[in-house]
Amino acid sequence: MEFEQLQAFFVVLLAACALVAAVSGACAAVMKFWRYAHKQTEENAVKLAEHEKRIANLESCCEEVHGKLNSDYQFQQDEIEMNRLVLKSLKTLLQHAVDGNNTAKLEEREQEIDKYLLDHVG
Repeated sequence: MEFEQLQAFFVVLLAACALVAAVSGACAAVMKFWRYAHKQTEENAVKLAEHEKRIANLESCCEEVHGKLNSDYQFQQDEIEMNRLVLKSLKTLLQHAVDGNNTAKLEEREQEIDKYLLDHVG
C-alpha cells in the first residue's frame, strides 16, 4: 500500500509541477506580449511627435512661400497695369505727333498717370 501511496504522491507532485510550469509559461508569454505592445506604443508616440513637428514646420514654410507668391503676384499685376498705362500714353503721344490735335487724349492720359502714381507710388 505504501508503494501505491508514494506513486500517487509523485503523480500529484508532478501534476502540480506541470501546472506551475504551464502557468509560468503563460505568464511569461503575456508579459512578453505586453512589453512588445508597450514598446510599440512608446515608439509610435515618439514618431507621432516627430511627424507633428515636421508637419508644423512644413506648414509654416508653406505659409511663408504663399505670402511671397501673393506678393509677387501683386507686383506682377501692378507691373502689367503700369505697362498698359505706358503703352496707352505712348500711343496717344504718337497720335499727337502725327495729328497734332489730340490734346484732350493727352490730358486724359496725364490724369490716368497721376491717378496711378497716387494710388501705387504714394
